[in-house]
Parts: sequence; C-alpha cells; structure tokens
Amino acid sequence: MKRIITRETICPKCKGEGRVYDMDGIVFTAGIGFLLQVITPETKDICPQCGGTGKVYYETIIENE
Repeated sequence: MKRIITRETICPKCKGEGRVYDMDGIVFTAGIGFLLQVITPETKDICPQCGGTGKVYYETIIENE
C-alpha cells in the first residue's frame, strides 16, 4: 500500500515573502532598480520557486508491505 505525505514549508528562495529581487534589472540600471525595489516591494519579481505563495510543498511516497 502506498501513501503520499505532503509537507508544507516556507520557501527557501524568498523566505516566505513570495517576491524576490530582479537581479537583471538591478545590474542593468546600475543599482537604481534596487532602490526602486526597496522602496516599493510590488516592483519585485514573483518568486519562481513558490509562484508567489511563500510556501513550498514536498510530496513523499511511503510504501508499506
């Protein structure tokens, strides 16, 4: 018999915020983009790992005999 256990953890990439800094924009604008993202967090990119939820779900399959 197989069971699937789902664990919910805080996203390690965005630390639960759901948004990350846009590094390409920071480099391209020579740091001005960073200041904009600090002042208005809405200009940050959505986290690619959690999709903006701030949580990551892991599934583990357990087989019992």
